[in-house]
Amino acid sequence: MNIEEHLMMPAEWHRHWATQMHWPSSQEFPKDALLKEVEEIYCKIIEELHFYEPIHLFVKNLETRNKVMQRLSGRAVDLDRITIHQQKIENIWCRDHGPTFVKSGSQFVIIGWVEPTRFDSSEISQTNSDDILIPKYIAQRYNLDHIKALLPFGGGYFDVNGAGAALVSSSLISSNKKEEADLRKELEKNFHRYLGVNQVIWLQDHTGTDKSLGHIDNIARWISKDTVLVSGKEAGEISSKKWQANLDVLGSIRIENGKKLHVEVLPSPEVGYDLLNVQSHGKPTASYANFYVANGVVLFPLFDHKYDQMAMEMVAKYFTGRKVIGIDCKALVQSRGTIHGITQQWYGIG
Repeated sequence: MNIEEHLMMPAEWHRHWATQMHWPSSQEFPKDALLKEVEEIYCKIIEELHFYEPIHLFVKNLETRNKVMQRLSGRAVDLDRITIHQQKIENIWCRDHGPTFVKSGSQFVIIGWVEPTRFDSSEISQTNSDDILIPKYIAQRYNLDHIKALLPFGGGYFDVNGAGAALVSSSLISSNKKEEADLRKELEKNFHRYLGVNQVIWLQDHTGTDKSLGHIDNIARWISKDTVLVSGKEAGEISSKKWQANLDVLGSIRIENGKKLHVEVLPSPEVGYDLLNVQSHGKPTASYANFYVANGVVLFPLFDHKYDQMAMEMVAKYFTGRKVIGIDCKALVQSRGTIHGITQQWYGIG
């Protein structure tokens, strides 16, 4: 059987086998005080998550491995539930660089997203990155089929409902209007080919910063196969117009059997940037949409803001069978993302 036939990516709330994470480094957080805060966030996430599913933690070298073991040994962590992989990693965003697990028949295969330096309908050239080797390594270690998809996106740009629909960030589309239509069609073909998506819902990045990665998990998320949570409206005329345009798009969508989407709007937190030591990344994107749904638990980003509890309760009502745990992400958000971007679910190995 051709493994690329009839591929389908499950929704995030489908049962996981494990979660992948990449340990942070001074390359991303050059100031020691900030790095220690981010490491503490990682320890908290690992401590809470490992009770519900195993964690595969990637570290860049032996020194980091020893450091991690020391940090975790002082917490309520069963180290038998943590598998540490000593591999070269480029950054913490394993949702972009880790493999996407998709179902092929009764088995799971993994897709490695390899961002090209050039993309058009006739030619694709491949970038060089340590992170593109991670999916191949995982496939070989766990005897899985591996599909290398040379495409200009990673897992942070889309979110699927497991029933043939996907929310996709329009940041993937060229700003050149002449090229946009062709690129959109090409990308939609590949979403169908690799993820089993028949309906692509394009949404604009309304986060209010030109330096945002434009990831969908800061914009909107599926919370059931027919319900979407949209992050709050950011200040500014352009951001407000994009936010309203997204609501208009979602309001016009009909999914299976002509059913209308149910849309809820999350509040928008304001983070005290003086606490974040912002340098070159521009305005951080603090979004309550950047939560992670795992087995029996939802890890939810908190920003020490008046809307934290309200937003967490909005999500909790859709996951009554899961415990919702808030994680203080004020330090982590400086890197333009939080919990969802640093986690990647694995399906179907164990």
